[in-house]
Amino acid sequence: MTEPYKIIEVKESVFADNDREAARLRTQLKQDRTFLLNLMSSPGSGKTTTLLRTLEALFGRMYFFSSAETSLQASPLSVRID
Repeated sequence: MTEPYKIIEVKESVFADNDREAARLRTQLKQDRTFLLNLMSSPGSGKTTTLLRTLEALFGRMYFFSSAETSLQASPLSVRID
């Protein structure tokens, strides 16, 4: 009779490649003195609004430039702080 499942020994995390890339990115961002924030949530939950209000509270008057012609929601933002 055949066993219903097979046990596979994993000698390296399935996330090992991702972990190495994340470590490389963290090192590069630290050298560049860049703060990276990744906001993830469902559509319409207020990610963009939260980000914009937080930046305004921290830095005051700001100008936002989007590479999308339609809205801030559609692309990454570039920010100039006065």
